[in-house]
Amino acid sequence: MLNRSVLNEQDWTAVRNTPHLVALAVMTAGNSGILGSFQEAMAAAKTFLDAAQGSNELFQEIAGQESMSKVREELKAKLSELTPESLQQSAVSGVHAALAVIRKNGTAEDEAAYKTWLKEIADKMANAAKEGGFLGFGGERVSEAEKAVIAKIEAAIAESTAGAATA
Repeated sequence: MLNRSVLNEQDWTAVRNTPHLVALAVMTAGNSGILGSFQEAMAAAKTFLDAAQGSNELFQEIAGQESMSKVREELKAKLSELTPESLQQSAVSGVHAALAVIRKNGTAEDEAAYKTWLKEIADKMANAAKEGGFLGFGGERVSEAEKAVIAKIEAAIAESTAGAATA
């Protein structure tokens, strides 16, 4: 099973940051309001806590306190540059980079688990709160903007898979 010890710093950064970027890209795509944003933040926290306590060693390392602190530091440093669009592009680029690293250093099972986890993260963020309602009333469970971001992430996963098959 793949873990951090076999990755250089650049590869580890790509693998570590991508799940966080996917979560942020989906979270910032919708119009959740204050309550919805809080619900999405709690869903993200639970998703990473579950991973930290799970059985996949790589996911434990990604969701561990050291990694979470490092990702937070890096995002704070780029705070003025972050927009929903830039987060989406970073998430898509991250998917390509991280999957290339996992494919090169891990097993097919590692790659499949990572892809599934990225999709689960995107889905959990999109379903954490209704978009466009008022105080939780009305609105829609998954907004068109969130669906579009998820489609971009899923396309990046599919492109990475197709690219690997032709390589």
